[in-house]
Amino acid sequence: MSKPFTIVSWNIFQGLHHTANRRAWTPNLRIEDDLEALDADVLVLPEAWRFGQPKAMWAEELAERLDYDLHQWVADRPSRKRETVPWRMVMLTRIPTRPLPPQIMPQFGNFGQRAIVRAELVDSGLTIAAAHLYGIHLVRSTTPRAWMRERRELKVTAANNDIVVGDLNMWGPVVRRDTTPLRSAVRGRTFPAKRPHSQIDHLLVSSQVEVLRSQVLPEMGSDHRAIRANLQALTSGV
Repeated sequence: MSKPFTIVSWNIFQGLHHTANRRAWTPNLRIEDDLEALDADVLVLPEAWRFGQPKAMWAEELAERLDYDLHQWVADRPSRKRETVPWRMVMLTRIPTRPLPPQIMPQFGNFGQRAIVRAELVDSGLTIAAAHLYGIHLVRSTTPRAWMRERRELKVTAANNDIVVGDLNMWGPVVRRDTTPLRSAVRGRTFPAKRPHSQIDHLLVSSQVEVLRSQVLPEMGSDHRAIRANLQALTSGV
């Protein structure tokens, strides 16, 4: 049997410290220290870029500082209006992994393109798909057909990977229905971080994965709480 490993997903809010007042947003100076303290084998980091700094190589700096391998997909432009930094999806790993082709998402109206980053764990053969979906934002933008198309993409992701993790921007019942036969490894409210009322950050696993322990972590400055799980593959890779 393969060794257990720890996976954490945390939307780090473009490197900002979240408050209810946008004018009061300031850089979150503890992010790097908090990520290091998490001591995770796999870090999934939606919004891992510095707000207003399109040339900053923050994900690369994080990988070097924390001694992780970097898996990422970078769009050619920001994903929403009034943003200046190209959208990216980041996964950092410190256990042996093989990069897999990303799952490129459809273009949704005026929203920028996104993709799901994928990697395979060498010792077990488990595949991880790291995602940051538009989800409920599409509904709020009166584009429910696009939301349904994105949900179909999520079904494809679940059918082709052992672990699906990230900021899915969808509520638990919807996610669990769309990712069958995967099952939830973490349950608990993640958003908004200070007084969470909903779970929109998820970790789903296949029958090839045993969940040893899982939790929603305390608020750490972002608008999302992080989720964490200790997992173990039930079969070994080739």
